[in-house]
Amino acid sequence: MTEGKRNLIQGLLQEYDIKTAEDIQDTLKDLLSGTGKEMLEAEMDDHCILLLPTSSFVEQNGRNALSTAIADWAQQINSLI
Repeated sequence: MTEGKRNLIQGLLQEYDIKTAEDIQDTLKDLLSGTGKEMLEAEMDDHCILLLPTSSFVEQNGRNALSTAIADWAQQINSLI
């Protein structure tokens, strides 16, 4: 283990007052919860714009097709969550 890694672990132990395995789990949840949220938001930013129906879609396919497209879009969003 490198000195940098040792220092990082020591800093985490002090910052989160880690004494038990549960403390480690709580620390990881805290550290990764923001990362997961950022990753999901980035994924949504990358894909949602491409999934939204356009006004030309409505003109060409009608309102029923728009409702179907929105339902499909909602399913795609739910699959990302």
